[in-house]
Amino acid sequence: MVNLNQTCQEHSINSSCSWPFSDVVAASLTIAMIIVAIITIVCNTAVLTVIFNKPMLQNATGFLMFSLAIADLLIGLFTMPTLIVTLLAKNWVFGDAFCSVSGVIQTAMSNLSVCVIVGLCIDRYIAILRPLRYCSIISRKRVIFYLMIAWSFSILLASLPLFGLHQFGLGRYTYLPSEASCWLSIADSYNFIILFINLFLAYTLGIFIVYCLIYRVARRSFFRISDITLTLSPKHDRRVNSKAAKTTFVIVGAFILCWMPRMILLIYQVQLKLRNDPQLAHHTVSPIVMLLLTWLSLINSALNPLIYGTYNRNFRRSVVEILSTGEARSRGESLSNPHARKISNFTTKSSSRTTCTNCSSS
Repeated sequence: MVNLNQTCQEHSINSSCSWPFSDVVAASLTIAMIIVAIITIVCNTAVLTVIFNKPMLQNATGFLMFSLAIADLLIGLFTMPTLIVTLLAKNWVFGDAFCSVSGVIQTAMSNLSVCVIVGLCIDRYIAILRPLRYCSIISRKRVIFYLMIAWSFSILLASLPLFGLHQFGLGRYTYLPSEASCWLSIADSYNFIILFINLFLAYTLGIFIVYCLIYRVARRSFFRISDITLTLSPKHDRRVNSKAAKTTFVIVGAFILCWMPRMILLIYQVQLKLRNDPQLAHHTVSPIVMLLLTWLSLINSALNPLIYGTYNRNFRRSVVEILSTGEARSRGESLSNPHARKISNFTTKSSSRTTCTNCSSS
């Protein structure tokens, strides 16, 4: 067990601190983390490729999922590999500069992910509550503007610890052996972490409220939204909105399950820091628990593309079409062969049945 008040958890890169994990534990976690990192990189790359190449998926939900996939891919390319190497090397070997870069990426992409999830919830709420006005309310320009704000805010928030304001509790990124990564030191970052926690709780509360409203609308009109909707909105469109809402709900649930334990741990650590009670000096948290909670939050980056691919039929069809086209090209076949044409026609028909797939109104 590691004392929260000891410096082994809030550590400079060049200082000497005993490695808190046994070789067996480190090896087991490394193997598991390599698998998660590969899934994260491959699956999010697939999401980006499919959405980029398929206009039928370039709607509001598609733009949000594209941005979420970028955030998750950056976690898979930068944060996860550094943790794996740190476990193997039993120390941070990338230097002070990349320690800060890794911390910025982890903080910014985590905040961006929850911003995108909030956007997905609002998107589904409008689609279910105002299906006839969905295209005019959720336009491409508005979604892109929202994403620009989310990216800018996330990067600005993550950059605060770089300004040397740790004496005011606004943080600095440092190597944490108990998490095998670079993130925020509790001793110097309690105000920043409090801000981070409050933002997370505010986002979570907003998501909860939106989904309560969605559930209320769905329960009130399970087979109908209104007499007008029954007349003008095809049954297929209502089914598509329902499935999209379920997909978003699963993504939200996975995010909360992956991140809430780490948030609870941060709240606990900040409470100990603020109380500064010598009688609490014996309160400890196992470094294995801290590392597992850190990785649980990162695993969310691997789950998002799997959830999207599992619940989105158009995405699965597009993957099959791309793979089939690639196979045909590798064999030197023409894209006009019957098999490829059959898949293309099937996908086109499916796309034409989806309401407001490419809404471009401003």
